[in-house]
Amino acid sequence: MVSSSQFLNGLHPQSSEISDEEWLRTLSFRDGRSSPLAEAAQEGKLKAFSRALIAAYDEECPLGKGERGRVLKSIRILATMGRSPLDTAVREGSLLHCLLDPELSRDELSGRVEAIIASTVEGRADLSTLTAACWLLRLRGDRLEPQTFLTLLRWVCDTVEEEPNPEEGCAVWDTLELQTCRALCLPGRKGARKQLRRLAKSWRESLEAMTDTDGTPHAKWLSGFLFRFAQLAMVSLFAELMNVTLWDGKSQKRLENLFARTSLLITAKHVAFHDCSASEAATLLLTIADVLRLELSPGLREQLDDWHREGKRRRLSAVKSRPRFPASSVQSDWAEWAHLRSGWQGEADAVTVHHVDLFPEIDVVVKDLPLFVGEWSHALTVGGKSVPNAGEGTCCCWSLDKDAAFLELQMGGEGPVDVYRQVVLLRKENVLLLADSIRSKEVGGIDYQRTIPVVSGWDVEEDTLSREFQLVRGENRVRVFPWTGPQMRLHRSDEVLSFRPGEMHLQSRTDGRSLYAATLFDWSEKRRDEVIDWQRVTVVENGEYISPDVAVAHRLRLGKKQWIVYHSHQKPAFPRSAMGIHTLSETVFASLSSSGEVTTLVEVEL
Repeated sequence: MVSSSQFLNGLHPQSSEISDEEWLRTLSFRDGRSSPLAEAAQEGKLKAFSRALIAAYDEECPLGKGERGRVLKSIRILATMGRSPLDTAVREGSLLHCLLDPELSRDELSGRVEAIIASTVEGRADLSTLTAACWLLRLRGDRLEPQTFLTLLRWVCDTVEEEPNPEEGCAVWDTLELQTCRALCLPGRKGARKQLRRLAKSWRESLEAMTDTDGTPHAKWLSGFLFRFAQLAMVSLFAELMNVTLWDGKSQKRLENLFARTSLLITAKHVAFHDCSASEAATLLLTIADVLRLELSPGLREQLDDWHREGKRRRLSAVKSRPRFPASSVQSDWAEWAHLRSGWQGEADAVTVHHVDLFPEIDVVVKDLPLFVGEWSHALTVGGKSVPNAGEGTCCCWSLDKDAAFLELQMGGEGPVDVYRQVVLLRKENVLLLADSIRSKEVGGIDYQRTIPVVSGWDVEEDTLSREFQLVRGENRVRVFPWTGPQMRLHRSDEVLSFRPGEMHLQSRTDGRSLYAATLFDWSEKRRDEVIDWQRVTVVENGEYISPDVAVAHRLRLGKKQWIVYHSHQKPAFPRSAMGIHTLSETVFASLSSSGEVTTLVEVEL
């Protein structure tokens, strides 16, 4: 057994040059020499100090065998299912593995800890390893040799990192977690209370910095955010084990809202922007809720429990009992993403779109199955010149009611060309519309190409007479209609929809200054074999025909269902008419009855 100073060469320059006994004497405690911990530190007694510190842990928050087991179970779920960036896995031989391995003897545990310290000290340990060291001190300190215990403590305390800026949101959670756990590792130390108050404030400020006022996390954190949420729960659990609370009433409420927004990413067989199963995600969220003591709506807890059990035991309340759920469709301008969903109960149809990058990221789920996941990208040429997308898009319109959810994005950039994206989800009909609108101030023709990635596992079937496609996965079938082009293949079309390996590709062109390309998807079981027909509808303003360069309208009939979409590129002087629609608006999406009665589902002002 060697002293900790031999291990710590290269860390804190002043600390690593002194012996363990001298290092202990540098510690100051609020109780002076009146407590066993302070007395052992002042006298430089290594074994007595280790025993006193472990006793101080138990004094702050005693852990019985059963409670210790529950804590370790929570850690295992948060660290493994979460696959946190702080510790991507409980690797064989890692400190976290040492913490969770109950079979290690005292000698084996101490030997492994010393080997890990020796192998990482020169290159500096990563923050996740140091945080795991804090957990070992708190939960397995009594299983370590006194010298190893002190070496581990010095290793944690003598590592120096930059002061985090809470305004950076999740980006500082790695450092904040280590600083919080480290401050808690020496209870009673002078200045610890002040430091913990500052750290708790930083946690609350970072939470506010990365969420909207309603708890919606910013889109730049969405990818893998479940793992970050697990990290937040881990540090809160560590603080609780030292009888410290990081959150006040205001931040607790924000955490509950954040939880509801994060839950939107999960459907029964898919998790948006994450590489994990729905069962894993639900288990992780339930653990997070329990650790953070979040108050969940009864319906959401039941739904998560159902996903956690992979639907093997149905516990959802009957529809007639109306269990409480959070909002199932949301949008945030600040957070730069939106979620359109059919509802919480039953098989879900959902579209998640974030627009924080150059092109939006889209995640489409039909009847719980992922269909499109990835970048909704395009290539645009106007007058023979390429028009690059100049920046992230903004939400220019959002509407939601019981029948339809609608999102419109205006793509970034300034110049003579405007690009808009539209998403319409009919929440009760198993219908989705994805549309693109291009408006140019210059004459010379538009060539537009749109690409959306298709999830693997879907086979493509192509109709020989019409331009309809069908995406097939087992017994599931999605009918695809390139609505703004002619239906039959014998008619020439300036709009061509095609499927390539792993992507859906649309190419459209016009000699005019405006273009509207809309694709409609239907996966209703009732309509999978219904006859289809669609065509362009004449648009009239003040009794005069309006060219497609100014405004367009298209009708689609699928069995007994009929829909019409109207879209204007220019503001009219008088209301325009198209097959029962009479409007000054930019976009109208409506249903048509057999008698021709129009029911507006979405209307967007120009």
